Amino acid sequence: SEAVQHMRIATEVKEQDPKLQYWYGRALEAKGDKNSANNIRDAYEKAAVILNQSKETPPELCDVHYRVGLVHLQKSKQLNDALEDFERASKCAPTRPDVWTHLAESYGKVSNREMMMKNYKRALKQNRNYIPALLGTVRYYLNENPSKNRLAKRALNRVLKRNKKNAEAHFHLCKLMQGTSRRKAK
Repeated sequence: SEAVQHMRIATEVKEQDPKLQYWYGRALEAKGDKNSANNIRDAYEKAAVILNQSKETPPELCDVHYRVGLVHLQKSKQLNDALEDFERASKCAPTRPDVWTHLAESYGKVSNREMMMKNYKRALKQNRNYIPALLGTVRYYLNENPSKNRLAKRALNRVLKRNKKNAEAHFHLCKLMQGTSRRKAK
């Protein structure tokens, strides 16, 4: 659209303005054009580079670190970058459960299960019913050796209390029930 084109021109004129880079990325994202993925990533990464050079990130731009972390998390070779981005985002916006949840997922992908669980707990401290963090704890409990079925079931019940149609929660609950009661598993 015309507004997005104006934002692009503004970012070319003021390359060192992280706010413009960030909002250009958001405008591209809102546009929903799948072909813009590289431009979105570039805009967020430019904003993050500029912010990393300064000592403090303005609170209104904390989301930049989160969004760049999401980009890095999708690329398996950039997991350490994702960890750094989510760490910055967690320092800048410590009350956002989504930041802590993605930080936990990043730690899980680098096989640091202790830090993964610690960050899921931080997400749940911010919002005790945050479904992505609850499901993350379920996956953690079920992958423990031996698995912690009672804790997993408790978290699953919390998820289903908030969202009765959550497919992942039903899948895990059925899997748990198969071992004890085939009738309940159905």
